Amino acid sequence: MAQRGFSVTGVDFIREALDFARKRAQGFGVNVDFVQCDVTEFESGKKFNLLLDCGCLHSFGDRKRIKYKEKILNLMSDRSEYVLLHFGKRDKADLGLGPRPKSRDEIEEFFLPELELVDFIPSAGGAQFYQYRFIHSHGDAGGKTGIERSAVSAAAI
Repeated sequence: MAQRGFSVTGVDFIREALDFARKRAQGFGVNVDFVQCDVTEFESGKKFNLLLDCGCLHSFGDRKRIKYKEKILNLMSDRSEYVLLHFGKRDKADLGLGPRPKSRDEIEEFFLPELELVDFIPSAGGAQFYQYRFIHSHGDAGGKTGIERSAVSAAAI
């Protein structure tokens, strides 16, 4: 995202993950602001055009999911996008260990009415990993948010 002109902030509570990401950013010659914290405790004085979740939501229990939703809504401006990479429902033999997958309907319902699902890419090759793209549907700024192109990415929380 930084290579495409976004001002990027990466959030993770695991120091080693941030160290790895810092090295990658340096290798690509881009500047990224890295913050070590629980994403539900992340504070920023700015709003973001794009929020990317790579492994957060499906690792939270119900109470923390609610706190997470409140946090991302507070980080969004009108017409911001939220992209979620999420494990889908597994088979009946699943022992309930690891990620807490939700169905497409459960994900969409969870984010209503504030976020509108505008794109869904199902898993490919048998993997149970899905991509969702939501738009903040509170108000309509006609694509003109008055803020810089910015993105926050939370991964593996």
